[in-house]
Amino acid sequence: MGGCTSTCSSNVTINPENGQGMTQEPCPKDVVAVYRYNPAYISSHIRTELHRWMSRVKYSKRVHERLGGDLNLEEISTRGNITGRTILHDLVVFGTLKDMKCVIEAGIDVNMADNVGETPLFLAAWLGSPEKVNTLLAANADLTVANEVDMTPLLAAAESGSLPVVDLLIKARANVNAAASGSVTALMLAAQLGHEAIVETLIAAKANVNARDEDGYTPLIHAQAQKGVKIVDALIAAQA
Repeated sequence: MGGCTSTCSSNVTINPENGQGMTQEPCPKDVVAVYRYNPAYISSHIRTELHRWMSRVKYSKRVHERLGGDLNLEEISTRGNITGRTILHDLVVFGTLKDMKCVIEAGIDVNMADNVGETPLFLAAWLGSPEKVNTLLAANADLTVANEVDMTPLLAAAESGSLPVVDLLIKARANVNAAASGSVTALMLAAQLGHEAIVETLIAAKANVNARDEDGYTPLIHAQAQKGVKIVDALIAAQA
């Protein structure tokens, strides 16, 4: 297998006392939420040497050498024994685009889901990273894979409030009317959470403005409950 030249620009360490991921500043709360850090995770999730290098210790010369040489497909595809995540999942959260491309070029399955059904694309969408989403889409990441509560990457992006990612996924032909558990759609989430620009984008992409969740609530009802005047107006203008 051919080598991949990569420069790891991240400088990530993990505090062994509390499992907190650290860069030059404290790890963002959303990243901590993704991994639900605790000492047990740090000690038992990471199984292979490559996982340990990338997620537990500082990016060192050994990482540069490993990502700059031949990557063993079986090793990089090994899933953590608690979360079921691969090194690509970890790189979406902590790594660089170059490092992601290295393991993708080595042949890793970009659609491998973790133990709660979340793929690297789902994580990239939820974290609001258009560059990483684009990289995964270019590697034929599946837009339709949903997690254990039937959330797709588009629903994740709508919930997190990332308009650039929503735009990318819609352009890639994500189903704007896909529904998660409870029959909740991306438009409902955006309306409920006050993401005005995303609501407008979804309406323009022909999202169903009159869809109902399992409680019978439409996007308009969600928006009215949150007193989102501009969103209410946009929905009414779209015949809600």
